[in-house]
Amino acid sequence: MKKQDTEFYTYEYCKNCNSLFDNLYCSKCGQKKYKRLDFPYIISALANAYLNFESGLFYTSKELLLRPGKTIIAFWNGKRKRYYAPLIYFIFWIAVLIVTNKYFFAPLCDWLSSNFLPIKLDEGISASLEDKRLLLILLGLAIIEYFVIAYPRYSFVEVIIACLFIYGTNYMLIPYITILEIPIFFLLNNESRELRTIITDIPSAILVSYMLMDLLKRMNITYWFIRFLLGVFLGYSYYIFMIKLLTK
Repeated sequence: MKKQDTEFYTYEYCKNCNSLFDNLYCSKCGQKKYKRLDFPYIISALANAYLNFESGLFYTSKELLLRPGKTIIAFWNGKRKRYYAPLIYFIFWIAVLIVTNKYFFAPLCDWLSSNFLPIKLDEGISASLEDKRLLLILLGLAIIEYFVIAYPRYSFVEVIIACLFIYGTNYMLIPYITILEIPIFFLLNNESRELRTIITDIPSAILVSYMLMDLLKRMNITYWFIRFLLGVFLGYSYYIFMIKLLTK
């Protein structure tokens, strides 16, 4: 840390932009005063990023669940400091779901399959997630929502941001939904994989519809409910079509 000592004061300068500190944080770039890296720093940084009730991942997830429309529009309008970046938010929950599926649901499904069912239960849990065409599905959904709901008042990038938040939140809840859905696989044991996948995705469709409806109500667009119904119909039809391709 650059310091300039005088008879009365010790001046401290920001390591990032070389501006003079007047408190704990730099008034120009916002960086905190220099502190040597140690384990307490790492623990504090992780807690602040993931467990902070006022900002970060936990706050973003909570707000998107309780107030999805208000949260997304606030992010559109520039209130972004307290929220996780949409792409990082989406990737984080995708990664959590993949790890959960690999190390918890896959072994559980193998055990259930060997003891109770002659099928692989995890085939219907994340068929679309593990396929390389996941991004194609999301891009197609974003295009549908843009032309049906947002055009011409909102940009395509803003729709992409909304989709990353909405579907990231959906992937966050899939492990909990899957636990509740395991008994359904017993009832659908003799049905096709395609049918099992579509039926067990109904809770996710309800969640996405709830978030989309709350967003549309706050967007001040005409005929928002008709647009909502049309967007849900076309989006879910496109999703089912892609699932048929994925499960062939």
